[in-house]
Amino acid sequence: MSTVNIFYSELADKVRELKEASVWCGEKSGQMAQRAPSGIGEESGKVKKKLPIGIDGFEKIRTNDFYYADKTLFIKELLLNWGEVNLFTRPRRFGKTLNMSMLKCFFEIGSDLELFAGLNIMQEKELCEKYMGKFPVISISLKSVDGLDYPTALAALKTVIGNESMRFRFLSESPFLDEKDKTAYERLINVDSRSDASYAMSDVTLIDSL
Repeated sequence: MSTVNIFYSELADKVRELKEASVWCGEKSGQMAQRAPSGIGEESGKVKKKLPIGIDGFEKIRTNDFYYADKTLFIKELLLNWGEVNLFTRPRRFGKTLNMSMLKCFFEIGSDLELFAGLNIMQEKELCEKYMGKFPVISISLKSVDGLDYPTALAALKTVIGNESMRFRFLSESPFLDEKDKTAYERLINVDSRSDASYAMSDVTLIDSL
């Protein structure tokens, strides 16, 4: 048997062991693996779940019947230990992006609050009533900002900022913004007339937005 075949055989064994361990956790621990919202993944009285390998979006995990280790009490911890700026330092693949996605889904106006059905944070009634779904949330990830040269990386960063700004287009009509504020916002979402795929914001506007 070749080295490559041996590697894939061992990899398959490890994946199988991981699946068996996850199923055991789901059956034996009420907190380790939480059920997705009711009606998701139910078939013939059984709940079949998938491993969320490489998936870091909270909403995607909760609506597509993946296993989820309930870390929602992190929201309570964050609120009780309030800080103007919070820095979360962990190695790669330790769930930082997933936790940020969870926070966005919890706080953002218009989020599907059923995503948190059955999770520990829902036991904190007063906290949920005060904070859940009550805030506009700006969520920016720089994972996609790369390039072989400066102009390419700059264009990627403008795309990230511009796309996130576009989620708040209601600001253009908001009575709470004066004309200067609206003009500043328009600078973030104006598209380059020479290309529908890039934003026309200047470097100064880009820097100010950060």
